Amino acid sequence: MTIGEQIIENPGQVPIAFEIEYDPADIDDRFTYAIGVRITESAELAFINDTRYQVITRDSLTHVDMVPVKVGGSI
Repeated sequence: MTIGEQIIENPGQVPIAFEIEYDPADIDDRFTYAIGVRITESAELAFINDTRYQVITRDSLTHVDMVPVKVGGSI
């Protein structure tokens, strides 16, 4: 289930700061939530996170520093 999403066009150099807005009414404290990142170049996946970044519930952070990893291929 997706509770929020942000697409950043032409972000420039990393690091890229971003916020994802969501409706707090969509959050159920019984569940856990995680954030993911995908970076594409020319519509091809270039980087993705390989670590679960849990956020919002169960004393999780609301600010995380994510380090995506390069996807195989030639970029």
